[in-house]
Amino acid sequence: MHKNNNELTTVIGKLIKSVRAQSMDQTELAIRVGVSRNTVSAIENGKSVNSQALFDVLA
Repeated sequence: MHKNNNELTTVIGKLIKSVRAQSMDQTELAIRVGVSRNTVSAIENGKSVNSQALFDVLA
């Protein structure tokens, strides 16, 4: 199950990055959703983050 979670976070991160990169940088997204730029970077790189931060970015 752990491997599937890593694959899922990697896929989600790539999707977020591809959509975000079309219109803004990480800093702008971070400001818009109320998280740090480092959190956005971690999400885009498939690293584990607070689930609320992930939901905020996905919304």
